Amino acid sequence: MSSRKNPSPISDDDDDNRFVGLILKLMI
Repeated sequence: MSSRKNPSPISDDDDDNRFVGLILKLMI
């Protein structure tokens, strides 16, 4: 996830949320 040039915690949280959402969709 270090491909983004501006390492901001908000972006990291957004990526985490999307990743968790994908996992939840796969589990359902």
